[in-house]
Amino acid sequence: MRLAVLTGLLLVVSTGATAQDVQPTEAQTCELHVWASDGLSKTRQRASDNLSTGYMGALGSSPVGRIERNTAEVNTQNAKPGGPLPTLRQLEILSEADLPALFGFDAYKVVTHEKPLPSGLIRSVKTRYTRGAPECYAELVVTDVVYSREYARGQNLKSFFRLRVFDKGGERPVRVLGTWTQTNLKHDQEKTDVEQVTYELDMEAAFKQNLSDFAALIQDIPSNNR
Repeated sequence: MRLAVLTGLLLVVSTGATAQDVQPTEAQTCELHVWASDGLSKTRQRASDNLSTGYMGALGSSPVGRIERNTAEVNTQNAKPGGPLPTLRQLEILSEADLPALFGFDAYKVVTHEKPLPSGLIRSVKTRYTRGAPECYAELVVTDVVYSREYARGQNLKSFFRLRVFDKGGERPVRVLGTWTQTNLKHDQEKTDVEQVTYELDMEAAFKQNLSDFAALIQDIPSNNR
């Protein structure tokens, strides 16, 4: 099975509850709340990928701080409007995927949020990101989506996914799982002989693959660690 994922950065926090422990009863309503990232960021690197060399933390600070090394070899740009994979397009892709099936949350209703969560809130808030949701509740947050052009290694799309699961109205999650996944891109984004729509479809396919890889990685975690 193909799994282009950086397993060394997987964050797993559990209080012993498994996915089966937070499945809805007949009378319960469960919701999976979903947030996309604030568009596509870009990074250019002349040296090897900082994900594999340890310069990027699993839950780093700002999007720039997560990607950019403190050297002149890296040029990073934050997300800009109008580029590939804007927030709403990410949400469309996430909505089209069968997220409950991917993550083993049978009978969960998916609720999407159009406004991305601020990075500071993601890092600092340890309780639920939204109020008024049912007791049976989970969150999927795409914190970053990054186009990376790397010397001698080609181009890829990196995505950081963070899944938090809450149990029976609890304010703190019983499971927290997060990591980067990445997929190589087929087309050179800087060549002019390929139409823009082809680049965008390439990015979207990579984003879908990153989501599938994250879900597959979670399924591979032993049940006593989920």
